[in-house]
Amino acid sequence: MIRAGLLALAIIACAGGATAELPIKPTRHLSFDARAGTWMSLDVSPDGKSLIFDLLGHLYLVASGGGQARAISGGMAFDTGAAFSPDARHIAFVSDRSGADNLWIADANGEHPRQITVSDDDTALVSPAWSPSGDAIYVSRYRADLQSYELWRFGLDGHGQLIVPVRDNPAVPRAAWRSTLGAALSPDGRYLYAARHLGGTTLDELDEWTIVRRDLASGAEVTVVALPEGPRKALDPGSAFRPQISP
Repeated sequence: MIRAGLLALAIIACAGGATAELPIKPTRHLSFDARAGTWMSLDVSPDGKSLIFDLLGHLYLVASGGGQARAISGGMAFDTGAAFSPDARHIAFVSDRSGADNLWIADANGEHPRQITVSDDDTALVSPAWSPSGDAIYVSRYRADLQSYELWRFGLDGHGQLIVPVRDNPAVPRAAWRSTLGAALSPDGRYLYAARHLGGTTLDELDEWTIVRRDLASGAEVTVVALPEGPRKALDPGSAFRPQISP
């Protein structure tokens, strides 16, 4: 069971780079008990003993065998997508506590949060994943102008590198635009697995996603989970998401 408080909403405009939590104060609280949730992200600690998940913009820890969940983030911020570092000492997550979506890290118990990226626009970040060495975090960034997701790598110092762009140049036709979501790294750090969609994403059609494996040294990609083959395109081919690599 989860007990939490859902705080009042507020809107604030930021000027310049956002580097700290916004001083927004709630005006009221709504208490609730939750026994189920949907659209939650989940990660398992490296020792398998703990789970971390998000619900309504807060992060929670719970024993992998079940029990009472404990909130490790709260307040006005909307926190999502928490992932344990390889040494289990830290978590990475996406939060809008600075006024816009940014990548953050904190101790595994939620204490000492630190902002990694600095953005004050309408960027949406999704699915952070640690490198096996623990010195970088991969995260997908939504490009609203292209209606697609590109994949970035950020060092813990905030330095970013675009790994998989939506398009290699402006002349690439829309049908070949790439969306890359849900990165997962192989234990040796050589390969990155992710969900892939070609063409801009839409809200009124079922998008078709496959799973690709990327060699991080060469950039070469192969599709490892593909759409069903056949003489005709399937009416409802389905999609594949969020690959996870066994130990």
